[in-house]
Amino acid sequence: MSPRPTFQSLRAQALSVLQTDYALPLREPLQQHDVETLDAMTVKALELGANAYDIAAIFMAFHMHERIKWALDLNQLVCDDVPHYYPMMRRGFERTCDLMAYPSIQENNLRQVEELKAVLDARDRMN
Repeated sequence: MSPRPTFQSLRAQALSVLQTDYALPLREPLQQHDVETLDAMTVKALELGANAYDIAAIFMAFHMHERIKWALDLNQLVCDDVPHYYPMMRRGFERTCDLMAYPSIQENNLRQVEELKAVLDARDRMN
């Protein structure tokens, strides 16, 4: 049985997955909101036995959900990063799904983002 990962090692692994499999251009030092999000997700992952691939999927889904929700709630045009990062989220998920400890949870998160994006796309087609 392999030793349980430490907070720092799991966080570093998750950041690496985000940078490589999701092609997310994150560099240390991270922006404060990214630090807080990644740290909170790492703590929860350690509690639940999730791994770096789960953290990366949750991180991407969370950020996409928040950006899309922001655009809908404020009736703003979608910010440029949604069309840019959405395909990155999909590709990263497809690359790492088989490596996740909880793929069904991540699939559900992805589905929720896709549903919200469909609402945004429908709204934007109306305008």
